[in-house]
Amino acid sequence: MGCGRDQCLATGVWKSLDGGICGGCGVACQLGVRAFPPTPAFALSPDGRKLVFAAVTADGKNQLWLRSLDSTAAQPLAGTENGLAPFWSPDGKSIGFFAASSLKRVESGGGSARTLTSVAAVVQPGGAWDRDGVILFSPGTGSPLLRISADGGATSTVTSLGAGEVRHAMPWFLPDSRHFLFWAVDSSSSHGTIRVGSLDAADSVAVTEADSMAVFAGGVFAGGHILFVRASTLMAQPFDPKTLKLTGAAVPVAGQVRNSPFYAAFSASANGELVYSTGAEAAINSRGLTAEPRAAKPDGPGLWESRGRCGTLSFRPTPGG
Repeated sequence: MGCGRDQCLATGVWKSLDGGICGGCGVACQLGVRAFPPTPAFALSPDGRKLVFAAVTADGKNQLWLRSLDSTAAQPLAGTENGLAPFWSPDGKSIGFFAASSLKRVESGGGSARTLTSVAAVVQPGGAWDRDGVILFSPGTGSPLLRISADGGATSTVTSLGAGEVRHAMPWFLPDSRHFLFWAVDSSSSHGTIRVGSLDAADSVAVTEADSMAVFAGGVFAGGHILFVRASTLMAQPFDPKTLKLTGAAVPVAGQVRNSPFYAAFSASANGELVYSTGAEAAINSRGLTAEPRAAKPDGPGLWESRGRCGTLSFRPTPGG
């Protein structure tokens, strides 16, 4: 079946980070996707091999889609209508998401979605899932982070709001599955502090100021880095997940990264894969999702050297779509 009107092109363009060509180019289809939500919503799997993302189909239905980065095809996930802010289980077998004022989960291999608890927030603030089956999430403005079993049940409070904070959002578990990063948002709703919390105590420790949430990437990022946005620039800063402290200066990774008051358009895997979206337009389909190489590493302020595989993975509508 060819790519037609109201379908979406998946474009793979291999290039080095400095703009030089280091591979081949190709165009493939078909996602069956017409557009993307105003707030980009996607998450890279823990092994860096799959991407789950929200998109709008030709008949106007918004739902989550799943795509392998080694494939040109994406498949819709049944039961994820109006799903946003997806996040993965550590084993990559399940996906958590928000829809219909609820926190839900669905198996990545297919099956019925399950509702875990109700969520009052209009804009979903993201979730995180640890290897012991604990999910962290925020139910909305004015709320700290809550925890719930991945099987559902009662919720309990994990963090406490500090002076001037209006919400805790976008948690991300560190490798020990006991500590986690989260974004403590101040009254501006677009600026805040990255903090480290613990499942064992309500206290948290400030790490750095940022204009987005932070994620932790290990793998080829020697010793580990946290990734976050400052003034539309995606930054990487060395971070030790054992001491819970920064160990070096932040360096820029990419400019003009999409960012909203509640969601920054980037995701990373445990082994150092990175996906992000650039551009100021309201829809992600006007810009690409860029998959950075596994073998990339920072070589100094403002300089990233490409080693090995590298490329750009874009989703664009067909002309007139």
